[in-house]
Amino acid sequence: MIPKQDVLDAAKQLGLPPTTIEKDYALGWFLYGISAHSKLEKWIFKGGTCLKKCFFETYRFSEDLDFTVPENAVYNITDIEKSLYELAEWIGDESGIDCTLHPIKIEELKNPRGNTTFCANVRFSGPLQMPKRMQQRIKFDITNDELVVDSIDNREIHHPYRDAIDPSPLVRCYSVNDILAEKARALVERSGRARDVFDLVNISRNFREDVSPEVARESVLKKFNFKGLEAPTPESIVNSIDPQILDANWKDQLDHQLQVLPPSMDYFKDIPDSLAWWMDESYTVEELPTVTSSDPVVPKERFMRAYDLAAPSRRVGIGRKSTTPHLGSPFSQNLDRITFAARNHLLVKVTYKGIPRLVEPYSLRRPGTGNLLLYVHEVQRGGAPGGGIKAFMVGKIQAVEVTPNVFAPRYVIEL
Repeated sequence: MIPKQDVLDAAKQLGLPPTTIEKDYALGWFLYGISAHSKLEKWIFKGGTCLKKCFFETYRFSEDLDFTVPENAVYNITDIEKSLYELAEWIGDESGIDCTLHPIKIEELKNPRGNTTFCANVRFSGPLQMPKRMQQRIKFDITNDELVVDSIDNREIHHPYRDAIDPSPLVRCYSVNDILAEKARALVERSGRARDVFDLVNISRNFREDVSPEVARESVLKKFNFKGLEAPTPESIVNSIDPQILDANWKDQLDHQLQVLPPSMDYFKDIPDSLAWWMDESYTVEELPTVTSSDPVVPKERFMRAYDLAAPSRRVGIGRKSTTPHLGSPFSQNLDRITFAARNHLLVKVTYKGIPRLVEPYSLRRPGTGNLLLYVHEVQRGGAPGGGIKAFMVGKIQAVEVTPNVFAPRYVIEL
C-alpha cells in the first residue's frame, strides 16, 4: 500500500480532497482483484468510472463500480457475497488495503422493470488510515438486466500510483460506444444527473475519434427499446432535462471530483451538439480552424502526465514492488492543468516571462528546434488586452492557474 503522504501530495497537487484520491487508489486495486477472480472476471465494467480507469482521462474522479453480468456468471446474493469476501481477502494480501473491518453489505433490489439487481458496499481502510467510523466504501451496482450491443473491450487498468502492477491486468469493459449510448439513456431515466451530463459532454468535446457514430447510434436505439422507452432524438433527450435541477445538483455531485468546477450551464448548452453529432446522420458538425498550420501537433495524452511512474526502487506494503514517488515535475503539472482547462473550455492564468496573462489554450506543437510550444489565444496581457495567437515555450511557463471562467473555442482544441 502506498504511504499516506503520497495521497496527501496528490490531493494537494490536484486541489482535491484526500479522500477522493484514496478512493481512486482503492478502485484500482478492486479492479485488479476482479480481473484476478475466476468468477468476477466475467463481469463487464461500464459507466463513468470505467471511462476514467480504462479509457482516457476524464478528470472526474469517480466513486462507484458499475457492472453488467452476462449469462452463466455469478448472479445470486449468496455467490456474490462469497465472491466479494474472496475479493476483499485478495486485495488485503496483495496491497495491504484492509476490507475486513466491516461486514460486506449486499442488498437485493428490484429495478423499474421488476427485475432483480444488487447493490453492494465494501468499506476499507486505506493509506489515510481513517478511524473505523469514517472509513470509505466502494459501492457496486450489479445488474444482468441490460443489453450489451457492441463487442466487449478488454482494457488495461489505469492505476497511476507507485504500486501499480506491470504489466497491467485486463478487465472486460463496455466499448466507448455502449457507454456513450447508456449515458444518453441515463439523461432520460435520471432527468439529467450532473455526472451523466459531464461524461457525455466530455466524451463529445474531447474524444470523438474514439466513437463510431454508426455503432453508438445503433446502441442507443436498441438500449432505449430494451427499456421500453420511445426511440430517442437529441431534442427529446434534451427536453427531458430540467436545467434548474441540473444546476442545483451540479456542485454537490461534482465539486469533490474535479480540480476546478466548470459552470453547469456551459455543459448544459453543449448537450444538443454532444448528442446530435453521433445520433443524427444529417447533422452538420461545425469545423473550426486550427490555431496554426506550422509545426507537428503533439499527440493527445490519454491520461495525466504528472502520474507517469518512475523506475522501480523499493517495496511498499505487503511485498509489492514500488516505484519512487513521482507526482511529476512542475513542467508536467503545468501541462496537466492547461489540458484540464482546455478540455473543459476554461480560461487559464499563465505567468510567462514574468508577465501574467489570461489565455485560451489550444494546442501543443513541437517545431524542428525541439522546443515544446503551447499555442494559445491571449485574452489579456498584464492589465491590457492580449495579443491574440501566441506560442509559449512550455519550459518557460512559470505558473498556471485554472479559472472557473469559460471561453467559446475559436480554434480546434488539440490538447
